Amino acid sequence: MIRTLAILFLLPLTGMSQDKTLEELKQVQKKIKANESQTKEAKATLQHLQKVGDDLKLDLLQLELQQFGYPEGANGEETRHMAMVISYNEKHEQANWVFHKILPDVAEGNFTRTNDFRIDSSISTISAQQEDYFLVKTDAKGDKIYDGFGYDRGHLAPSADFRWNQQALSESYFYSNMSPQDPLLNREKWAELEGVLRGYVIRTQHPLYVVTGPVLTDGLPKIARSVNDVSIPKYYFKVAYDPIDGQGIGFILPNNYCKKLIRKYAVSIDSVEQFSGLNVFPAINNQEGVESKYDFNHWLPEGQQNDTEPLSESELPKNAVNTVQAKALMGSGKKATVCGSVVSTKKSKKGNVFLNLDKSFPNHIFSVTIWNSNRVNFSYEPHVYLKNQEVCVTGKVKENQGIPTINVEKEEAIELLGATK
Repeated sequence: MIRTLAILFLLPLTGMSQDKTLEELKQVQKKIKANESQTKEAKATLQHLQKVGDDLKLDLLQLELQQFGYPEGANGEETRHMAMVISYNEKHEQANWVFHKILPDVAEGNFTRTNDFRIDSSISTISAQQEDYFLVKTDAKGDKIYDGFGYDRGHLAPSADFRWNQQALSESYFYSNMSPQDPLLNREKWAELEGVLRGYVIRTQHPLYVVTGPVLTDGLPKIARSVNDVSIPKYYFKVAYDPIDGQGIGFILPNNYCKKLIRKYAVSIDSVEQFSGLNVFPAINNQEGVESKYDFNHWLPEGQQNDTEPLSESELPKNAVNTVQAKALMGSGKKATVCGSVVSTKKSKKGNVFLNLDKSFPNHIFSVTIWNSNRVNFSYEPHVYLKNQEVCVTGKVKENQGIPTINVEKEEAIELLGATK
């Protein structure tokens, strides 16, 4: 198109005849159409090759899961999908376990949530369904009203683990992969745990074998208005194994708000097996060495390995709050004393000092800022001296991008915790 316009503009300057110019214009248009046709063919070929490659990758993934060995000890119907295997428990209308593999491809995956929740027809007795979790009604204006039963449709194998393949991602929305989770678990600590494992794969480029499930026992309560009497688990487990490093870890979380750091819910694989009654990784070599112990720090980025639990009320000085409680004081305009452990520090190029208490950046929950102009009021270098110390900081709690923070001007505003008791 650009070249065509250029020819027309140059016509008065070159003195070309109109016929000759039109003929050249036709030739240019033919070339453009030919190039467009070649481009479409190239795109179609590329898309076909990508689909063939994805199909082969899914076939290989199923073979790898099968060769690795499925969990043992559950009474359920096993069904295979493209990127996960499910043992379905008809009595409780949810999976005993879901087995999948997080691939390093997840780092480059760009498929987003499909939200196409649907019945899993591959289950012979048919899986749970939408009406087990909520009803859709219509008001007088014809607008939809969603009448929830109090529980999230919690993914066992998270959809984000499959964002490298559209079909695998979509299949993660089968109701056979759902379990009724307290929203405070599903949207907070459970999502954080999923992020820890996915982050590990992206960071190390090591694949992970993962088994996830509810702990299903007799006598569990049912969702009150569930059409299929879906059981409400009291606990969930997740187990991961890195075949390259030979490291394994387990987690057991209650089905409610989990206020502790995720490391507090980490356990050995043996502990998960004893708690759930399953043999989750029957084919692992050196089971004693892998399943009897775990190192939580192995699964974290280097900068987050010092993260710690917020101080309990019994550990706090009188009238002081911990880093979690500080969030409620943001913007109050009142002075407060916030106590915690300095787990990470930073001095910027401009000389400003930042301290993070209890959790490191970028997962920080409370921070302290000492501007460069105020560093002269300190007899020590705050980013060096205060690191790994338990401190109490006094000042007005402000908000910085949703995180509570105190700007400190003088050394007296920061005291070592032992000196305040």
